Amino acid sequence: MNPLIKHIYESKSVEDDQGNKFDIRSGIRYSEGMALYELIRKRAAKETLEIGMAYGLSTLFMCQALSDNGGGRHTAIDPRQDEWHSIGLANVKRAGLEDFFRFFPAPSDLVLPQLVIDGERFDLVFIDGKHLFDYVLVDFYYSDKLIRPGGCVVIHDYWIPAVRKALAFVLANRRFRVVRDAAPTGWSPAVRLAGFFLNLFQNRNDVFSLDLILAPAGRNYCVLEKLADDARLDGHYKFF
Repeated sequence: MNPLIKHIYESKSVEDDQGNKFDIRSGIRYSEGMALYELIRKRAAKETLEIGMAYGLSTLFMCQALSDNGGGRHTAIDPRQDEWHSIGLANVKRAGLEDFFRFFPAPSDLVLPQLVIDGERFDLVFIDGKHLFDYVLVDFYYSDKLIRPGGCVVIHDYWIPAVRKALAFVLANRRFRVVRDAAPTGWSPAVRLAGFFLNLFQNRNDVFSLDLILAPAGRNYCVLEKLADDARLDGHYKFF
């Protein structure tokens, strides 16, 4: 694994270009980063996309996986790098992974449609942007257009009701399946089951979350594999 990744998680801090240190207050767990890394390695992904970058922790895992795969390109979208002191961009440079990296400093709802227009296709998309129902659904909508059949969409923070509701729509209405051989992140079965009942308390119609809670990843991220391109007839709708 890249030495910078190990250093960040051991020190629990990151640095900007001026050497100022900041405690990690946002980002993925090491186990989640390794799950992304192993997913890219196992599926021999070459083109990956990330919505939401922050300190660049997930970015480092994904770029390192491409490097270890022998090549590829990772695209990150984040309009708020200034708010994160541009640490995500600095970390990519420090890790020596610039050759595998492309960055768009603009909102995803502007960048993603342009990628569709340009005819780009990806093997894996990691959605960790704004955690509002409509934003997650828009990110997924365009990600589906960009992902190849057989590719994966990884959605972070689905413990948040707004994110989970968007996932419920996907599971009910789109041709995606929950990947059950994704690497676990340490959530015990008891915690997952408790999470399911909490979900039902928040929304009694949220039965689709059971499929997610029973997945190995637990309650913080899920991996969906695209089975086929969208072929719904006009007016199609399934309750979610």
